[in-house]
Amino acid sequence: MKKVSRQMPKMEVANKPEMTLGLDMGDRYSHFCLLNADGDVVEEGRIQSTEAALRRRFENEPEIRIALECGTHSPWPPAS
Repeated sequence: MKKVSRQMPKMEVANKPEMTLGLDMGDRYSHFCLLNADGDVVEEGRIQSTEAALRRRFENEPEIRIALECGTHSPWPPAS
């Protein structure tokens, strides 16, 4: 009888982003953690939860992966 492997194949990431941004969204302020490609913390902080504040801080970053956390009562992401 042939044994069936249950391991998932490893996924290859073609263009791994230089940075990963973790955002814990709040109604007024959000907390963030910016990691480099090696997983080292580059910056941690608190930022206003407005589009303008987020743009000012992150729009000039190179390609970035974003992990977004928000609660069910949160208005984020905004309704379309």
